[in-house]
Amino acid sequence: MTTMPPPSSTTVSPSCTTCASLLHELQIIWDEIGENDGERDKILLQLEQECLDIYRRKVKNTRKYKADLHQLLADAKAEIANLVSALGENASLFSPGKGPTKTANICCKPCFG
Repeated sequence: MTTMPPPSSTTVSPSCTTCASLLHELQIIWDEIGENDGERDKILLQLEQECLDIYRRKVKNTRKYKADLHQLLADAKAEIANLVSALGENASLFSPGKGPTKTANICCKPCFG
């Protein structure tokens, strides 16, 4: 009769969970229950597809966020140009510095209500 190790020896601590450690734990469980290679491959392919879907969603959302920031920055620049023009100043005096869009956006927010 084979004795199985206590559950705590085959599980991974939540504080040090990584993809590799989870895969290792999954392989141990599969070995213990006798999962066949075909089913293992099917599950791994499914996991890979789910990961790709999550990455695609994150990239799509980040692209939209970037486009929204660029639009907000363009709107702020136009508002500043209108204000400068209304004051009779030379609009070419305003030139925001180089840097990330998010930083440029913060710099262009009006300080008045």
